[in-house]
Formats: sequence, C-alpha cells, structure tokens
Amino acid sequence: MDEVKKYVRNLFLCPRKNRIVDIFSFLPLQLKSREQLKHVGLEGKYDYLIVDDTAAMLILQNPRLSYDKAMLHMNNDNYVYFKGLASSEGVLWKKVYFLLDAFKYKQIDVAVVRSLPNIAFVSYDEMLRYKRAYPQIHATFLPVAIETEYREQALDSKTVLLIGSLFMINNQDAVRFYLQKVHPHLTRDVEGYRLIIAGNSRKQGIAWIEKLTSDYNNVEIHDTPEKLDELYARSSVFVNPMRYGAGVKLKTVNAIVNGLPVVATTIGNEGTGLIHGEQVLVDDDPKALCRYITELLGDVSVRRNFVNRAQAYLRENYNQKEKLSAYLLSL
Repeated sequence: MDEVKKYVRNLFLCPRKNRIVDIFSFLPLQLKSREQLKHVGLEGKYDYLIVDDTAAMLILQNPRLSYDKAMLHMNNDNYVYFKGLASSEGVLWKKVYFLLDAFKYKQIDVAVVRSLPNIAFVSYDEMLRYKRAYPQIHATFLPVAIETEYREQALDSKTVLLIGSLFMINNQDAVRFYLQKVHPHLTRDVEGYRLIIAGNSRKQGIAWIEKLTSDYNNVEIHDTPEKLDELYARSSVFVNPMRYGAGVKLKTVNAIVNGLPVVATTIGNEGTGLIHGEQVLVDDDPKALCRYITELLGDVSVRRNFVNRAQAYLRENYNQKEKLSAYLLSL
C-alpha cells in the first residue's frame, strides 16, 4: 500500500465477502464477492475508467461513478480459465465450484462486451478469439509489464528449468505431466541432463513432488526461493508444460527476458504471440517435447538463436506504456 500511494491520489479498499449462499447467485462468485465496489464513495469525474478484469465489473453499478471513457483490461477469458481449473481439480466440491463459475462467466459474456466494448487483452490469442466472436468490440493487445533489462546467459549446462506457482492445481498438473511423460526419457537419452523445479508452495509443502522424483538423483526442488536469478543462470532451457489455463503465461515471457530458450505446450505458450519454430518450440505431444529439449541441449548456437529472436520479438511488441497510451487516445 505504501508503494501504491506514491502513484495514486486516492486508494479505496473494498473487502471481498465470500458467502456460501452466493454460490446460488446468477453471478460468478468472483463478481458477487466484490459487491462492495458498488458502494465506494467516489467523487468527481474521471477521464478514464479502467476495469481490471471482469471480476471488477460491479463498479459500473456504483451511482457515484462518473467517467468520460472506459476500457476493460482482460487478464483471462474466465470461462476458459475456470473450466481449466475444473479439469485439473481432483476434489469434487472444488471441481463443481469451478464448473459453476465457468458456466456463469459464459452466460454474462455478451453483457460484459456490451457494457465495456473497449477491451485491452493481456493475451494475444484471447484477443483474436473475442474479435471473431464479437466483431463490434474495439480491441487491442496490451502485453504484460516485463523487465526492461534483457539478460544473456552462458547456456553451457544440460539443465532444464521449470518454474510455477506450486500451490496452483494447473501448475501441479504441469509438473506431474513433465515428470511422468518427459523427464524419464531425457534422463535416459541425454547425458548430464538435470532438472530444476522452483515455485511458491504457499507453505503447502512439496512432498508430492519429492514422491514423484524419489527415484531420480538429477532433480532439484526449490520451494519458494527468494530470487530466481541463480536458477536462470544455471539453466540452458526453460520448459512450460502447462495443459490448463487462460490468459498469458508470464513465466514463458520472463524466461525469455532472463535469457533462456523456451519449450512449451500450446497452453504454456498461450497468449504470448510467440511463434513456434521462430521464437519458441511448441507441442503437446511428450515425444515432441523430448525431441525439442534434446535438440536445444545438444547445440548452444541453436539455444542462443532462439533466445535472440524471442528477445527481439519482446522488444518490438511488449512496450506496455507505449501501447496503452496509443490505445487510450483511440477511445
């Protein structure tokens, strides 16, 4: 909050209220729990209203809200996102909740684009999908904010890096998929191959990963590391094997900023705009992922070429400040 106050004139906190009865609402729980937005004591007229994700749509029902122009900043297609969470979830009641919210988000989609037809998409793929479904919207690709210092790594190891929030079920599924379908083949076929897994477990522990890797001596696990710089520096390939999710996969973009070539599934590369064979290598078949990783680990010049092309793409397309300024002027 202290940091935010350096840049904003007024900061209003709107506590969420999660009630079991709201599961039966026609609104997704993500919206219903934010009803406090309708009662914020706003004053004056704003030049621009930026609604950050559809979960904040209820601000439009605030009678004290006055603005000239408005846009929706869409982080995820929440229907796709919650449907993916349901597919990853093993606990029945959680699966039902995710499916309910996915269905509810789908039902309000038309109302959302009617209320806020100016939409800036974090995901390039979701922008294209929405423009096909709703050609009347005024859309733009607004990339995520990234570090402006592009790094160059030695890329002199046979180490693969996998980073993800380890408390998230879609990331847990990705780790299991990689360890069960890809890792055994690389261990057998690539001499010196090692794997680093890192991420925040939110104190939920990593016993499940330790169990999956108990038969291997070439896996390092870092639970909630303070910094990732050393892990990037020790690695030569980054892998994003996610199978469920929505929006943009920031870990893929961050890996490129930090100087690593990326091998990913379709979902792992979703939303970035990066092209298979040009800036990244993408496939959903475990055998193909093994082949791509093997090829990269076998030739440092190939690794560096992929990094150079990917970083050049980000430099050209990921200037968030420039893109946002141009889009606001177009409203």
